[in-house]
Amino acid sequence: MKLFGSRRGSSGATTMMMVVAFVGIAGFVVWLRSAAAPEEVVVVEEPVDDGIPRMTYAAFAADPISHAGQTIRITGLPVTSAFGSNGFWTEDAAKQPFLVHVPGTVTIPGSGMAEVVGAVTSMSDSILTAWEASGHIAGAGDRAAAEFSEAFLEAESVEFTTGG
Repeated sequence: MKLFGSRRGSSGATTMMMVVAFVGIAGFVVWLRSAAAPEEVVVVEEPVDDGIPRMTYAAFAADPISHAGQTIRITGLPVTSAFGSNGFWTEDAAKQPFLVHVPGTVTIPGSGMAEVVGAVTSMSDSILTAWEASGHIAGAGDRAAAEFSEAFLEAESVEFTTGG
């Protein structure tokens, strides 16, 4: 076996190149970490154009009866209190109450906000009797309160949110 020379002189250069490589890799990792910092992304949901007229509750509350028979989407509807098992009361800035009837089994929060799609319907004794028969209102107290309503909003869909 033939030896080609001594390696004695190369050890200093190798150590130096190794230190430079480690420093270079450490610098690259630090740069990657700062360049990959998380950015806050704000998602803005665009309202879906489903052909249903959209309005705020303030615009609706100004004259709810004028929307009788129309399917409308109302945003920012305050939930004042529950009404039976399938409804809730809301009120406008003048503290005028308005009844919203919700179909199906829904948990009505005691407060918060809602977005409702539905139609304004005139109140009648037959509607109240049907609600009592189906268990949507519980007893004479709820019925008496609802009898004072000239009209109510029959919701097709409702989405509750907290806050107000």
